[in-house]
Amino acid sequence: METGQPCDAANESLTFVMWPNGSWCIEVNLFLEWLYAQGYSIKGRGGTLATYAAYLTPLIRYCANNNKGFIQLIDADFALAVSGLKAEKTYRKGELVNARNATQVEKIGVVWLEFLNFVGEQYYDDPFFVGRNLRIKGYKTEYKRRSPRGNIIIGTKWTHPSFPLAEPDKIRLPTTDEQLTLLRGATDQLGKSDFLRLRRLAMLELFESLGLRRMELILLRTSDVRRVLEERRKALTNGVEDYIPQLRFRTVKSRNSTYKQREVPIDEITLNFLESYGKARKRYLETLGIKDDKEHGLFIINCKNGKGLVPNTITQEFSVLAKTAKISVQCCPHMMRHRFITKSFVRLILAHELEQKDDFRKMLLSAEAFKKKVMEITGHISEESLNVYINLAFEEVAELKKTMNRVQAQTCLDALKAANDRYLADISRGYSSAEAGHRLSQDVDAAMAAAKRYLRS
Repeated sequence: METGQPCDAANESLTFVMWPNGSWCIEVNLFLEWLYAQGYSIKGRGGTLATYAAYLTPLIRYCANNNKGFIQLIDADFALAVSGLKAEKTYRKGELVNARNATQVEKIGVVWLEFLNFVGEQYYDDPFFVGRNLRIKGYKTEYKRRSPRGNIIIGTKWTHPSFPLAEPDKIRLPTTDEQLTLLRGATDQLGKSDFLRLRRLAMLELFESLGLRRMELILLRTSDVRRVLEERRKALTNGVEDYIPQLRFRTVKSRNSTYKQREVPIDEITLNFLESYGKARKRYLETLGIKDDKEHGLFIINCKNGKGLVPNTITQEFSVLAKTAKISVQCCPHMMRHRFITKSFVRLILAHELEQKDDFRKMLLSAEAFKKKVMEITGHISEESLNVYINLAFEEVAELKKTMNRVQAQTCLDALKAANDRYLADISRGYSSAEAGHRLSQDVDAAMAAAKRYLRS
């Protein structure tokens, strides 16, 4: 199968699909257009529709290899294709393992049934194609979930007797302090260009400070950072002592193709580092002979051509860093997001001196303004999905000394540790100790000044 993709992360387009012989796969393309008309996302490099196209790839290959059209499939074909998903192997860390777990197989199978039902009903007008007692014995089962407003929503989803039993949900624990320090150190050990090292550090700091999703990271623009830098400059010029920088950026948590914005507080030390990275980014683009687009240019760029990255590149970057740092457990961008949300709750719990999980949940349920702010910062659309982070936060708080009584003061300490890690890395790379020490001194002064302001407030 071949697919058409947009040329960079800032562009959007519908994915189009071909058979292995190069001819158009009409049914799949019409299915994707039908989904798009219902509001499915094409954000970034194809969004949800690109995922659906990828999920349909094994089914397309099965039909091509067996010289069958989709409407010619019978239930045995479907079950055999699902068995192929379950049996496929791949190498991970030198070990031959299953390419997909049971949950992933089921997700792909659900898309297959949705597609085949579309093929039968809307393309061939065949009402006897997909159903519990029809040629392909897929059918829908009922499920319940809670909406962002707390209402119970009853819906249905596809299933089939060949689907594997779903695995129990596994909670991916947040990236720890030790792991984050090792990841930062790995940026120096890789021995690549100075700009690539800075880009990797900037990537880590953005995940750490803002709790970004992968797509939100690659969609972050230079204008987003420039805006908050200008706002900070004006606040300092006007003597606004209680000013807290707020970085606004595009969020991807919506069902349609429009972007919304999320606003998250950012500490001044991290902001200083992002400003330094931005200057290095501009200089690097000049060496490539590329004019910097200050308004629409993407902040995290490809070192080869100055364009945006794709989500999988971010995941690969984490994999490379974790391997270099010799971190044996799973390490991925979403675990950094878990870290950000858990740390946010830890600081909120400490700031409000809450001791019991139920007290915090009552606050979420009773204080509408507080609840709204928590969900704005984390980018969640359902308060129910925050429960796991409340549990993790109270576990961490139980082992913390309550040395700070303000949320931003604790944030400054975290940012100061990151600044110290960068200072040590600069020294090890042979940079001037005076220059590196001057940068660290500026960060220390900024942290102390900010901490005093927050503790007074």
